[in-house]
Amino acid sequence: MSGRLPPLTIHRRLAHGAVLRHGRSAAYRAIEIGAGEPHVIRDDFAVAGPGSESARDPGRALACLVHITEHPEAFMAGPYRQVTPDPFRRPITRRDFVDAHLRAGSRPFGHGFTERNRLDGTAYYVHDTPAVRFIALDTNCLAGGAAGCLDTPQARWLEARLAEVHSAYRGADGGEVRTGHDDRLVIMFSHHGTDTLDNSRGGHEGPDGEPLLGAGLVALLHRFPNVVLWLNGHTHTNTIRPRPDPADPARGFWEVTTCAVVDWPCQTRVVELQDHGEYLSIVTTMVDHDTPVAPSLTLATSDDLAALHRELAANVPWDVTVMAGTAADRNVERRVAPPFPLKRLPGA
Repeated sequence: MSGRLPPLTIHRRLAHGAVLRHGRSAAYRAIEIGAGEPHVIRDDFAVAGPGSESARDPGRALACLVHITEHPEAFMAGPYRQVTPDPFRRPITRRDFVDAHLRAGSRPFGHGFTERNRLDGTAYYVHDTPAVRFIALDTNCLAGGAAGCLDTPQARWLEARLAEVHSAYRGADGGEVRTGHDDRLVIMFSHHGTDTLDNSRGGHEGPDGEPLLGAGLVALLHRFPNVVLWLNGHTHTNTIRPRPDPADPARGFWEVTTCAVVDWPCQTRVVELQDHGEYLSIVTTMVDHDTPVAPSLTLATSDDLAALHRELAANVPWDVTVMAGTAADRNVERRVAPPFPLKRLPGA
């Protein structure tokens, strides 16, 4: 890539353009640059006061990150051919996968995994900043299949890690639990989201002898009010959904699913947390990779290959527009009530 700042879609947006040639099933189109897409304000929890829609104060920045997703099992569908047996070829274990990230020369070293992950053979972890605890889950189901789940040890681990950054939360019996810990905002990461955490195959037990699936995980997260955002992928589509707490519908968290780089629109998503005092803003902005809109005929550089990939992804023979989602699923400012006085966080 060029090393320049990647194009934000608030400044420009790529879309299907002129027909370059006609195929047997569909026209093959170029990609063209269109007008940018401003942020849509979503206040589903009704937390902002009158007049805040037009406020230009960016608020106090609490966190900024990039959300990138992929969906490798998509490549295992369709025709197949017999593979010649090789005695040196074998399936890798979860521990093998983690170990590869902890070898000398890995970039970035560990990629979030720790020596504890290597010893335990686990692939879930936390990363802490002064304002936010990031919790990465491993939703792969060892019993097989593309759908996800959480097993018993990980579900218990998650509950313990959530409790560590809450001064108080709702216990499993509905009663309040006070911890004495300092509050911190929580952002969750996983490959699967609510609707695709539905793998109930045996051999991967959850808290009650069954895997912890989407609805169960949402119910667990609602007990911990400092959870404000859950980022995931798997479906290759952009979607943004509020997850209100049934016990207090004015509160809850946002679930944000991001498209895949491999499929149209071939984008990532920048996520920012901003403190506005009366409400917390979660701002997301879609980002294109910084490559030519049209690939060169020579394909001499990696930028040209990336540009060709994007053009091919835009012309697969099915409706790819659904993957981009609606405007309310892309450049969006979402608002939630602060789960605790944000002035407690460092830098207030």
